[in-house]
Amino acid sequence: MKKFIFNQDGFILPFLLCVLFIYSAFISYYLVQYHYKLMTYRNLEDYYQSEIKLLMDK
Repeated sequence: MKKFIFNQDGFILPFLLCVLFIYSAFISYYLVQYHYKLMTYRNLEDYYQSEIKLLMDK
């Protein structure tokens, strides 16, 4: 019965856990930076569209 509760083959090495943590942190950082970049481009596009519309109305 103890064999089913604890299995030595399923142990994750602390080094592997650390590598996975660093990898996920890097991916998260990259996604956040990419999100901010896209939001900046969207805001610039909205600003330029409104400026063009104002110039066309004059």
